[in-house]
Amino acid sequence: MMPKLSLAICTHNPRTDYLDRTLRSLQKQTLPLDQWELLLIDNASTNGVVQTMDLAGIRMRTS
Repeated sequence: MMPKLSLAICTHNPRTDYLDRTLRSLQKQTLPLDQWELLLIDNASTNGVVQTMDLAGIRMRTS
């Protein structure tokens, strides 16, 4: 089933506290997981974005 909602966040060295707060808020939303997706597009950040996503339990795909 295709998601009904795709949320895209584009980043490059974002403030990790803002990103963490955003990700935690998204985890609390009530739309069923099979109806939405999060696309976090990072442009080669060097400030710990990957670790923030790991701590939030976000599955990553790189290309």
